Formats: sequence, structure tokens, C-alpha cells
Amino acid sequence: SGGGSSRFFYNNAGTDAWNVYDGLGMTVSGVPKDGTPLKVSVAMSDSGTTVHVDGTLASANSSITPQDAISYDALAVGGISSTTQLNGHIKSIKYYPRRLTNAQLQELTT
Repeated sequence: SGGGSSRFFYNNAGTDAWNVYDGLGMTVSGVPKDGTPLKVSVAMSDSGTTVHVDGTLASANSSITPQDAISYDALAVGGISSTTQLNGHIKSIKYYPRRLTNAQLQELTT
């Protein structure tokens, strides 16, 4: 988002705790930070947010939903500024304009 409060998957402290944030926070722990390749999905809908990592549901939170008050006017991939850039590689990104089922997300990240 163009505002600083909507982030889909980010690491803020160089630890193995990753986060999803859209007004409320959700932590996804146990994600390797040592260059291990990952397949990750983040899905958000009015019924909540889920994160799948390598075919496993890593976290779910029914409180994190799209918020009409937040302006979704930008998509930054790999970072939002010169001080918050990704330290790694993104092989591919897939965007789906609808919420996939958890079974579909699990299969896509396996």
C-alpha cells in the first residue's frame, strides 16, 4: 500500500519471525533466514489472513482483513525504500485477484 501500514510478508529484525500486517499484526515464526529457498503464500479476505510456507499452514488470523480505510495504491516487491530492501532473490511472483482455498495454497507452495 502507499501507506506504511499494509505489509504482506516482511522481516523487520533479521530473525526467523516474519510478519503480516494490515492494521493488526500476525507473526509467522520458524521461517529460515539463511538463504533456504521457500515457497510462500499470503492470502487475505474478509474472513481473515493465512500464510502457507512450503505446503504447510504456518499461521492464520481471522482479525487481519482488508481495510477499506487503507489506500491500496502501490505494490513494492523486495522493499519500500533504500533502507528496507530484500536481501535475497525472488524467483517468481504469482498474483490471484481472488482468495484461493487453503488446499489450493497448500498445493501451490508444496
